[in-house]
Amino acid sequence: MMTFVYNEEKRRYAAMDEGQEIGRLLFSKSGEKTLVFKHLIVEPEHRGKGVAGQLLKYAMEDVAKRGLKVVPVCPYVRKAFDENAEYRQNEAVAKKVGVIVGSLRKESFSRKVAEKMSDMLPEGYAGELVEIGQLPLYNQDFDEGNGPESYDAFRAKIASLDGLIFVTPEYNRGTSAVLKNAMDVASRPWGHNKWGGKPAMVVGVTPGALGAMAAVIDVRKTLAFLNVPVMGQPEAYLSNAGEMFKEDGSFASEEVKGFVQKLVDSYVKFAQKTLG
Repeated sequence: MMTFVYNEEKRRYAAMDEGQEIGRLLFSKSGEKTLVFKHLIVEPEHRGKGVAGQLLKYAMEDVAKRGLKVVPVCPYVRKAFDENAEYRQNEAVAKKVGVIVGSLRKESFSRKVAEKMSDMLPEGYAGELVEIGQLPLYNQDFDEGNGPESYDAFRAKIASLDGLIFVTPEYNRGTSAVLKNAMDVASRPWGHNKWGGKPAMVVGVTPGALGAMAAVIDVRKTLAFLNVPVMGQPEAYLSNAGEMFKEDGSFASEEVKGFVQKLVDSYVKFAQKTLG
C-alpha cells in the first residue's frame, strides 16, 4: 500500500511503497510561508500508475492545512495547477530567479553554494537551479532552424525568468566552457537575446585563495555585452570553499552562513530597484 510523507530535512514530499521511496516532490523555501515545487520524480518502474498525481494531491492537501503557498516551477506541477482551480488557490506570486552553476561536477562547491542561495531568497522570490550541461556546443549553423530541442527549452526557460544568479568556478583564469556556452546559446540567434534586462549577481567560488576573481570578471564582461544589469557591490568572491561546508552539506559556521545571506539580501535589493 502506498503511503506519503513530508520530509523537512530532505526538502521533499515522498511516495513510499513497502518502505521504499518510489517518488519524490522536491521543494525549496521562499521565506516561511511559501514552498517552491521544483521537481516531481517517479522511479521508472512505478510510472504510469498514478503515483505523481497522488503525491501532488497529498502535498497540496498538506500545504492547505498548514496555510502555505506554492510556486509551481516543475513543468508537471505547473500543468496540474493550470488544470486545477483548487490548486491555484494556494499559488504564490513570486519573482523567478534562475541560479546557474558553471560546474558540472555533482559535488562541486559551486553547486552547493547555488543550492544554498536558492533557498535563502525571501518571500516573493523563487529560486530555481537551471541546468546547462545538456546543451551541445553552440554552432551558428543551428540558427538556421535545425537546432537541438535542448536549445529551445533552455531559451524559453531563460526568457521566463525575472532575475539571475551566476555561480562560477575558475578554470585557467577564466570561467568554465559550459557556462560560456550557455550564455552564447540563450543570446542567439542574433537579435533574440533572452538574457537582456534581467538583474544578475555573479558569484565566484573556489577552494583557492583568490575567490575566482578572474572568472567573475570573465562572466561580467559577457553579461555587459548581453545588456544584463549586474550588481556591483558587494562583490561576491568565496574563497577556501572546501572549508565552507560540513559533511552533511550545511554551512560550517554561522559566520559563513551570514556572509552568504548578506550577498543574497543585497542581490534582492538590487533586483527590486532594477525591476521596479
